[in-house]
Amino acid sequence: MRETGSPELLFEMLDLNPIQPILWRGLHREGPGRPVKYNPEADLRALMLRQLEYIPYIKDLVKRLGRDPYLRIVCGYGDEVPTEAHFSQMKRRIREDGFKAVERFLRHEAMRLGATHPSWQLGLFRHLP
Repeated sequence: MRETGSPELLFEMLDLNPIQPILWRGLHREGPGRPVKYNPEADLRALMLRQLEYIPYIKDLVKRLGRDPYLRIVCGYGDEVPTEAHFSQMKRRIREDGFKAVERFLRHEAMRLGATHPSWQLGLFRHLP
């Protein structure tokens, strides 16, 4: 059973479609080239989980995702989890301006969701990477 304020419920309520272009910056969805191994939405959920669960370092996030199948599923990963290097590449690819836009979007979503789920605002308002 899902608890009120759980990451699973939060991620279900968030519509990340408006920030898809930012998340997919520098990646391709189809055609020739290296395929995308991890969905960038799953990566963002993992970074949000890091903030919600007060996980101090990316290496700790990777370890926790590797040990906890529930968290992997909640974020949207299968049996494999990204490496620390994957998250570093994501940060470089999206850049600071992209993360600021994502943060603005999440703040807006926190205000929207805060009317019915005030405890979620705290996790969404914390600064991403």
